[in-house]
Amino acid sequence: MRKTYSILGILALSLLCAAGSAKADGGGSGSDLLYTITGPSSDPITVTFELPVNPTIGGPDNYNMGFGFQVEPIDLTVNGVAVPNDCLYFYNVNWEGGLEDNNLLFSLMNPNGTFTPLYSGSESAPTMLMLPGPITLNDFETESGDYTLTVSAVPEPASLMLLAAGIVALCLMRKLRTA
Repeated sequence: MRKTYSILGILALSLLCAAGSAKADGGGSGSDLLYTITGPSSDPITVTFELPVNPTIGGPDNYNMGFGFQVEPIDLTVNGVAVPNDCLYFYNVNWEGGLEDNNLLFSLMNPNGTFTPLYSGSESAPTMLMLPGPITLNDFETESGDYTLTVSAVPEPASLMLLAAGIVALCLMRKLRTA
């Protein structure tokens, strides 16, 4: 029984050390958001990318006050294939509140009459918003297509470490009970 407590004590101590030193690289904010775009059924595409809550915009060439901003370089995954060093443009709600990438894989906007903002603050220092649920976006050219955008939090490394440590501890306890 002493051996069990020793193993669990060492595991708990290492977990505390690891969780205390782990942090996400979120551009100073400590958190990233995961964006997933899926759509339409006629020509399906799935795009995923991560973006800090407070992305670094760069110089004045990368934003236009009252219009939008661009984030570069950014790595996308399109239908499971990596697309490195792309550029994303985000538009404020006065300009249809959408987003598009530099390679024109997608160019999306809010449907007429529904303007869900994707960010708050100024275009020179935006704060990306966590959406309450999936939102529908339309193709900018055809104004149809029904794409879905979902924004979720990327788990912090410490959270993943806690989950892994709990699973390991449960496995050890079960193994020691059956022995």
